[in-house]
Amino acid sequence: MPIPRFLLRELDLLSNVGVEVVVVEEDGPASVSGVLAGDLIVAVNDHIVTSVDDVHRLTSDSGEESLLTLTVVRDGHKRNIDVRIAL
Repeated sequence: MPIPRFLLRELDLLSNVGVEVVVVEEDGPASVSGVLAGDLIVAVNDHIVTSVDDVHRLTSDSGEESLLTLTVVRDGHKRNIDVRIAL
């Protein structure tokens, strides 16, 4: 999903594309950590993501049980959300 140019500058983002969270599984790791539908994931552990494939690759490369930091844009603000995943 494209990110408007003014937000790129304002939030100091390195890419103009992010991955929109469409569904968050109730009581799943993302939900428990505070990820919401509509969040735009722009990085995983400081690695820029531009596609769902990027997100899948970075989460699966993280190991059996890991703490990931998702950088998301929500309501025009950038925030980091720590998510503990178990593969």
